[in-house]
Amino acid sequence: MLKNLELLAHVSIDNQATTVNIFIDNSVFEIFINKGEKVFSGRVFPHEDQNGILIKSGNPTGTYYELEYGRKTN
Repeated sequence: MLKNLELLAHVSIDNQATTVNIFIDNSVFEIFINKGEKVFSGRVFPHEDQNGILIKSGNPTGTYYELEYGRKTN
């Protein structure tokens, strides 16, 4: 069993004006930098207390949207 596993991904971006879209589902994440210029995706299986992300550099700003999804019943 792996505990306290931290994986880092580094990428160089030439453009100063950077946009990032991050999509997170139960175990899947996708990160699109500059509308797909760079893309990261993967699967994680976090513990219940692991419920966030950390951006370690820059001055990020943004808006959080909680998506409603699932099967609708009549």
